[in-house]
Amino acid sequence: MPSAACAVLTHNAAPLLKEWLLWHLTLGFDRILVLDAGSTDETQAVALTAEHVGPIEFHEFTGDDELSPEELRKTLTAEAARLVGQEQDWLLVLDVDEFLDPDTTLEHLLATAGDADAIAINWCIYGKPLKPVPASSVIQASPYRSTSIFPDNRMARLFAQTKKLPTSIDVLSPDLFRERIAHPDGTPVNRIGPGVAVSWKGARILHYVWGGDPDMPPHLADHYFCRDEEDLSPRRRLPDISMIRHDLINAQAYRGLENLLQNLTQKPSLALSGLPDAGSSMPDHSQHEQFSFHRIRPSAEEQLLLTPQSAPFPTRTRACFIQDVTGDFLVVGADGSPRFSSDPNIKTTDKLVGIYQDSHPEILMLSSLNGHPVQLRDPSLLRPVLKIRWIEADTFVFAGDSGFGETQFQFVPTEEKISLDLPALPAVDTPGGLSFKGFCAWFIRHPHCALRDVARVIALLSKMGRKDMGNAVPELQTFL
Repeated sequence: MPSAACAVLTHNAAPLLKEWLLWHLTLGFDRILVLDAGSTDETQAVALTAEHVGPIEFHEFTGDDELSPEELRKTLTAEAARLVGQEQDWLLVLDVDEFLDPDTTLEHLLATAGDADAIAINWCIYGKPLKPVPASSVIQASPYRSTSIFPDNRMARLFAQTKKLPTSIDVLSPDLFRERIAHPDGTPVNRIGPGVAVSWKGARILHYVWGGDPDMPPHLADHYFCRDEEDLSPRRRLPDISMIRHDLINAQAYRGLENLLQNLTQKPSLALSGLPDAGSSMPDHSQHEQFSFHRIRPSAEEQLLLTPQSAPFPTRTRACFIQDVTGDFLVVGADGSPRFSSDPNIKTTDKLVGIYQDSHPEILMLSSLNGHPVQLRDPSLLRPVLKIRWIEADTFVFAGDSGFGETQFQFVPTEEKISLDLPALPAVDTPGGLSFKGFCAWFIRHPHCALRDVARVIALLSKMGRKDMGNAVPELQTFL
């Protein structure tokens, strides 16, 4: 297969960039370049974190601030061509609200092009979402698009062979011969530039203009309303994106925890609550006729050792299957989603496993024995952590938006051997739950714990603790 690179041009693009990167990683590009024009939001942090999950590289452009948007795009496009050179065979340059959508695979798209110098891929404008777009959900939130006769869809991006590209390429008016440019289905184009005839056979550029500019002026909002046809076909890639998203979320979380640990290591007192000193009236030094003393105060590290957050008491960890009060077990399907099964011959390995500790029986971690990751509505963890509310001594319901409503469940002891090497959870230190300082006291003593354990502790946080955590470690926002 020929190798291919894709470059995205960004400026304050953090809200869309994560989803854009996940989408194009799923397509199988050999190299993805983020060329940034001086963003002041989290664009750089998103790109640098994504470098841990795929062939992504971040490049910051510090050129002339007086360039017009068109001139800046030309400059960044030329920079993309220069950086890629001929290390990859093909190069596509997109904005962050443009998503390449081959009908089948990237490999098939390039094979169909044959010996063409470039592929002209038309826009497909998607219209205004039915409701405000949450972070990283523009595809899910945008079910309607324009028709092929919508004028803007005549615009095309060029997916070009790098050996044919001058570094001064302008994607709007490419310096390429028309007869050497093909549509995605392999047929030759009639003309090049903004007026290229619309052809969505083989591939499209999904253009989510509302994701890129949700506050556009009224005249543009009217123009791009575009709810002409429902088209849910882009959602076919979401399951593949979901698995990469977990990797990216985890990489982002570890990045935030690493920064937090660095701060705590430099200043352990950040994890200590401002408790009054019972001996504050006692001087550090005193000399009397019969004796003298020198008071040695414990360091911050030593004080942390004495807190029930830093050093919680040992506790027993238990693993159980989960069934509702009618006797149906929760099992894990191939897609990772829990479902009910009344099959009396259900395999033990298909049953959902709940893991909790006696010290905190309200914190439940879900796992499986069949190798399928457990996936609930909350996409933050492959092994989700939930809070439960006990109704009776042996009956509980899931709290929050778990998807189970008020269904009552019971635990059934497992007969399987399950590894239960989990650290003890900290004691809460405020009436509303664990404070952020309490979390820090626990984390500084468990710096190499798994994200599942961090999530278990986060589940203990009070409302204020979650707010403080979000401010101090924004990379963990998904877990909050």
